[in-house]
Amino acid sequence: MQYISVFTLFAFPVAKGFPSLQQATDYLSKADNDQDIAPLGIYDAVMGVVIPYKGEEYSLLNMEERMIARLAKKHLERVA
Repeated sequence: MQYISVFTLFAFPVAKGFPSLQQATDYLSKADNDQDIAPLGIYDAVMGVVIPYKGEEYSLLNMEERMIARLAKKHLERVA
């Protein structure tokens, strides 16, 4: 899994891995329609790059890129 979607679920940070950027983006787009989920961004584990999420209603949680990266890396440690 190269792409890690990072979001909050009931204000708790959550990360979920995907093999493609399109799948990770689609997941956050669908999550944006759920009032209990706040999409934050995507972490590319190979390139080490954070892609902040900017949906229709931009997340009110102004999450820093390094926080997104840290959450994604913790997720990778747990699943590896």
